[in-house]
Amino acid sequence: MLLSALGFGAVVLSGENIRSSNKVSVCPLDPGFVGVLTMSKDMQYSCRHIFTGSDLYQLDISPGTLHGWTHEADALLSPSVQAIAQQVSQSPVVHVDESGLRVQAKLQWLHTSVTPTHTWYGVHPKRGIEAVNAFGVLKDYADVLVHDCWAPYWLIQCVHALCNAHLLRELTFLAQSSGQAWPQRMMDMLLAAHRGCERARTQGITAVPSRQVLR
Repeated sequence: MLLSALGFGAVVLSGENIRSSNKVSVCPLDPGFVGVLTMSKDMQYSCRHIFTGSDLYQLDISPGTLHGWTHEADALLSPSVQAIAQQVSQSPVVHVDESGLRVQAKLQWLHTSVTPTHTWYGVHPKRGIEAVNAFGVLKDYADVLVHDCWAPYWLIQCVHALCNAHLLRELTFLAQSSGQAWPQRMMDMLLAAHRGCERARTQGITAVPSRQVLR
């Protein structure tokens, strides 16, 4: 849990005090909890009211306090972020993607690098190789990089693999728009290969027999 990683205490809200004196007991107010809320799209610094659960306890917190807690959380989490980046850069297979998001009403890009055990996030004004180099996570990566064929990824000197989910999406479009038979046959082959890999994993098989590769 992010809150545990931040090392802050829990929020204690006393309903009994609410009924008797119309006051809320907070001991202590959890900066980690509030920090998570302020990072969501619905709770920004301009929104100073924190609602907890269905009890609807309303607490006023100054924007300066929220800003300070966010910087404190950044400092506390930086070692964890660096450790995640190191684990990702050393993984034999990394899945990457990027998606647009708004930062102070301007378009920026959320970049992700994902392994079975770690997910690294980074926000940058650029979508392409400039962002990859700035983050440094994949700058010298040489193993298998799984992506959606976005051109800048091909500039990374590594082994490239295309995401089958994206390929299936493109093939579905071609099958529906072209009226040709080959896109469906390609989809059938990819799905059959996926099922074969799933079966092999359950049996502890780590490589495909050469006779199957050539068939």
